[in-house]
Amino acid sequence: MEPSPTRDLHIVVSPPSFTGWRELLVLLHETYAYMEGRIDPPSSLLRMDAQDLELETRLELVENHAAFGALGFSETARKSHPGYARATSITMPRPVSA
Repeated sequence: MEPSPTRDLHIVVSPPSFTGWRELLVLLHETYAYMEGRIDPPSSLLRMDAQDLELETRLELVENHAAFGALGFSETARKSHPGYARATSITMPRPVSA
């Protein structure tokens, strides 16, 4: 069965003491692997590390905007990929507790 980002989605906001950032990054890589080949250019998720929780989600992937917002990410910018006159992605950072 093809993965669906909207089927059986359960979002739990982490407490300030959360320390599983590396594991979260691995989960994000696994969860959004289905986008490989679907979006061009490739996802910025591949360049992210556990200390840099700033996502760029494609404008068309509105289900991701809601899920990331519920996890504490907030929109700070809209960007265009090279060759596009319109915005193609939304930048959403989330503070990482020390």
